[in-house]
Amino acid sequence: MLDLEERRPLFGPIAALWTEDPAGELIEHHAPIPGPAITLPIGLFPIRPPVMVALTNRAERVMDLRIAGFLRKELPDRTQKIEQARLLAWIGRMRGRAATHGVITERGLMKWVLLGVFLGQEFDEIPAIRTLLDGDYPDIDGDQRLGLLINELGAQTAWS
Repeated sequence: MLDLEERRPLFGPIAALWTEDPAGELIEHHAPIPGPAITLPIGLFPIRPPVMVALTNRAERVMDLRIAGFLRKELPDRTQKIEQARLLAWIGRMRGRAATHGVITERGLMKWVLLGVFLGQEFDEIPAIRTLLDGDYPDIDGDQRLGLLINELGAQTAWS
């Protein structure tokens, strides 16, 4: 068995890393002292575009399956007669519509899909809703705009 001093250089933190630049020259990167880690240079482990597409498609499929499961659990009366492939296709279309407004998180997509169930697939084309979704809010992302929309709809429903 190796003692601590023998193990440290074999299994300890990386202190330096050598990479090759585009010209073929070796570059040494050092960890900050006494830090145990170094910042890896951008592009050190490139992922080819086809691999990125495959990973993205898989992530979207898994997300769509979770959203479909959520809909089936929460709205069984509205979803029990819809076959899985058709429900997943509809969720995919809704994901595409949501993305045009910057709604990309799973939580945001679940809210978007629920609005689609109750207001119709093209609810984002209703002028008042479109104004909220496309308004000039530079500090608010699509998911936050969707939250504003839901709060606004809730306030109008409660007080109308």
